[in-house]
Amino acid sequence: RERFEYDRKTYFLDARLDEVPEESALSDAELPGLLEQFSARQVLHVTFGSILDTFGAATQAFLVDHEAAYAAALKAHFIRHLAPFVR
Repeated sequence: RERFEYDRKTYFLDARLDEVPEESALSDAELPGLLEQFSARQVLHVTFGSILDTFGAATQAFLVDHEAAYAAALKAHFIRHLAPFVR
C-alpha cells in the first residue's frame, strides 16, 4: 500500500487503493482472498518490484518450499486467462 501511488505512475490501471482493505484489518485466513479482488491484485502487481529487496528472499524460499502448490496455482491462472483463445 505504501508504494502504490508512487509505483502506479508507470502503469495504466483502474485499481482504487480505497477498495483494498488495510492488511491489519485482515486475518491470515483472509489474505489469500485478496487475490480474488481486482484492486488488490492490481496493487500487488504494481508494487511487486519495489518490495523485492525486503521480501524477495523469503518469497523465493516460500515458493521453493511449496513448489507443487505454486505450479498448480500458476497453471490455473494461465488456463483462466488463455481459455478465451482456445478453440
